[in-house]
Amino acid sequence: MSVLLDVTEKTYRSWENGEYRKGHTEKVYPYPDSERLIKMSEIFHCSIDYLLCRSDCTSVDNHYISLKIGLSDDAINTLKVINLRANTQLGDSALKRLSTLNYILKDDEAFENFLGNLAIYIDNNYKTPLYLDPDRHCYIDVSYTCANGEKGMTFGYLTKDNKGNDGYEALGIDVNILESHAMLKMQEIMKNWKDSHKKES
Repeated sequence: MSVLLDVTEKTYRSWENGEYRKGHTEKVYPYPDSERLIKMSEIFHCSIDYLLCRSDCTSVDNHYISLKIGLSDDAINTLKVINLRANTQLGDSALKRLSTLNYILKDDEAFENFLGNLAIYIDNNYKTPLYLDPDRHCYIDVSYTCANGEKGMTFGYLTKDNKGNDGYEALGIDVNILESHAMLKMQEIMKNWKDSHKKES
């Protein structure tokens, strides 16, 4: 970059690298004033808050949207693109996608449940299954270990042995089964969305 309002590339670099310090004995570059900030935001097509590292969102409207709903800059831009395509592309497929998004977002409880299961499916970090020991009043590790060395969940039921004594039939399952369970729960939620949408149509 050459010169912008008498600011050289060296000065920009000093701002980016945080080289300006009060009382520094060497040549220093004062932080930009409001006029320079405005001009820089116009050139870089970003908000002043972004330039000042007060926001992770590049645009002013994204910054305010993020403050309200917590979405990232990329997430907000994705929704904007979906909306843009829905309003500019020929045919109704893009409009249907936007309509579907609006439909599933209207029920916060169902959508949050869907996201919870999606989070398990994408990032399953349940590597140490626990169960509550009623006698010790604390959670302890499950003793079952899978063939691959990972700990597993233990399921079971009370039974009787061939002499009529109480027993316990147990089955150990790898914790990765949680991902399959999460997928099934998402399918269940999606089926509910589909069924309720048919009733409303």
